[in-house]
Amino acid sequence: MIREGEGGAQTVLEGLTFEDKTDLADAIRALGSSKLRCRQNSITWMGKVTPIAEIFRKQEFYNEFLARVGASKERARKIIPVLKEPDECLVDFPRKKIFIIEKKTQRVPGSADEKIAACDYNKRIYLNLLKGLGGELSSYKLEYVYLLSGWFEQDKYSYLLKYIKSVGCHYFFYEKNLDKIIRFMFPDIDPDTDKL
Repeated sequence: MIREGEGGAQTVLEGLTFEDKTDLADAIRALGSSKLRCRQNSITWMGKVTPIAEIFRKQEFYNEFLARVGASKERARKIIPVLKEPDECLVDFPRKKIFIIEKKTQRVPGSADEKIAACDYNKRIYLNLLKGLGGELSSYKLEYVYLLSGWFEQDKYSYLLKYIKSVGCHYFFYEKNLDKIIRFMFPDIDPDTDKL
C-alpha cells in the first residue's frame, strides 16, 4: 500500500497493527460469554480444563500445532517448499476443524486488492499439506476465512466478495462483525443462553 508516498515498511506496520487489533483471543474474551473462555491461546467450554480449541499464529501453526500431531515443519516443506504462515489459525479439536484466518486491510488501492482473490489457491495449499502429512490431519476439515477492513466494503469489491464465497471461502468485516467470525467458528453457541 502506498499512502502519502509511503510504502514498504509503512504497509507492513499498518498490516501488523490491523492484525493485533483483530486478535481472535481478544474477540472471544470481548464476546462476554459466561461459558466460552479464552486464556492465552486456549479456548475452553463450561469451565473445563481441556481446551476445545486453540489459536496459533504465523509459525506457531508449524512449530506447535503440527508438532503436537506428530508432523514436522521439515516434513511440511517436502510437501510444500514455500510454507504459508496464517495470520491466525483456530483449531477445533473435537470437531476436527481448522480455520485459517487471513487479515487484510487497505486504505488506498494496492496489492491487498489482488491478494484476496487468491483465496482458493491458498486454501488448496493448506488442504494439500494436510492430505500430504496424512494420519489424523487428513481427517480435518479446513475453512479459509478473511477478516477484512472496511475498505473492502466498497461497491467495486462486490464481484470479488462474491467470488470468495463461490469458491467455498469466507469473509467477515472487522468493523461490523468480529463477533460473527467467532460465531461462525462456534456455530452451536447460543448468544442469549451461551449453550453449546
